[in-house]
Amino acid sequence: MRRILPPLRLNFHKSQAGRRRLNGAWLTLAVILIVVPITYHRQIMLDTARLEQDSAVLAISSVSPVVLSAMKDDGSHKLLEQLNAPWEALLNGLEIAADDKVALLSMQPNLTRGEAVLLGEAARYADVLDYIERLKAQPGFLQAYLTNHTIAEDTPGKPVRFAITLQWEAAP
Repeated sequence: MRRILPPLRLNFHKSQAGRRRLNGAWLTLAVILIVVPITYHRQIMLDTARLEQDSAVLAISSVSPVVLSAMKDDGSHKLLEQLNAPWEALLNGLEIAADDKVALLSMQPNLTRGEAVLLGEAARYADVLDYIERLKAQPGFLQAYLTNHTIAEDTPGKPVRFAITLQWEAAP
C-alpha cells in the first residue's frame, strides 16, 4: 500500500524578520567599509605627525655647540631659548592630565614668565576642578589655578568654558 505524502507548502517570500536581519547585515557592512578606512587614515596621519615631531626634536638636539654659540652671539638667543624650552615635558604633562571630560582647546605659553594659559571646555564645573588637581600633580608643573570660567548658555548642554594659568618650569 502506497502512502501519499501531504503537499509541501513552501513560502519563498522572505519573512519580515529575515529582511530585518539582512538589512542589519548590510548596515554593519556599510559601517565597517566607512569606519575602517577612516580609522586607518587617521592612524597613518598620527604616525606621520609623530615621526615629523621626532625628526624635529632630533634636528634641534643635533645642532652643534659652535652653531649654538654663534646664534647667541648674533642676538638670536631668544630663539635658542624657545627651542631649548622643555616643550616635551609640558606637552607630556598636559597629555597625562587629560581625560574625556575636559576638552583643551588652546594653550598660550609665555616662556619669560614660565606660564601657559590653557583654554578649554567641560560638561561640569567639578570636571574643571578635577583637571586642575591632575595638572598640579604633574612633575614640572609648579602651580595651576582657574583664572576665568563661564557657562555657555547659548550652547547645547551648557558647557563650562574656562581659562587656567599653569606655571611650569620653562627655564632651559
